[in-house]
Amino acid sequence: IFEKLEASSLTYDVNGGSGILSNPGSAEKGCTTDTNALKNIVMDTAVTLSDGDGFTKLGYVLTGWNSNTDPNAADAIHFDLGGTYGISEKENTLYAEWTPVCFDLEFLKQGEELKEVTFESEYEPLNGAVFSLSGDGVSETATSATIDDHVGTVKFENVRPGDNSSLSLIETSAPTGYQKDDSTYTVTWETPKAPYTFITIDS
Repeated sequence: IFEKLEASSLTYDVNGGSGILSNPGSAEKGCTTDTNALKNIVMDTAVTLSDGDGFTKLGYVLTGWNSNTDPNAADAIHFDLGGTYGISEKENTLYAEWTPVCFDLEFLKQGEELKEVTFESEYEPLNGAVFSLSGDGVSETATSATIDDHVGTVKFENVRPGDNSSLSLIETSAPTGYQKDDSTYTVTWETPKAPYTFITIDS
């Protein structure tokens, strides 16, 4: 007598991110794979979860899977990337668990005194210039100073990319005797994958 085993499925919800998983995981008694899902899993067995490769969200890093869309909910249960999950329901869904990523942004301010400009004039690192970084929920100011022996360093700490991929950088005031730069610079980053990201400041 052969007993037909009931089959279950496990779906990975991108939960505000995007992408297709390169490896949706595996089951101890075999299964089939689909886009961001495992199918035909034997009920009451365990599966090895996906490592999350292929899912991305700007400004966040994937830190696990969760039973709830909100990992802070009272009934939320966290599961590690590549961890084990017990199949107990016919249809199972796990949600991507995203953690905000913050970055420190540093650059050098160079200025030239307001005097007759000659061919030999050069721009030198300059302390005391004030900058603003804004847009997409970010509103920060920083003043150029000597940091780690580097004169003219402007440092914005714990900047978190939002839903967009760029911010505006403006010099709001210059030290006495120096000309303020009236340009607006666009700070752009690619999708971060902790602990690194690519940041570009135009011009």
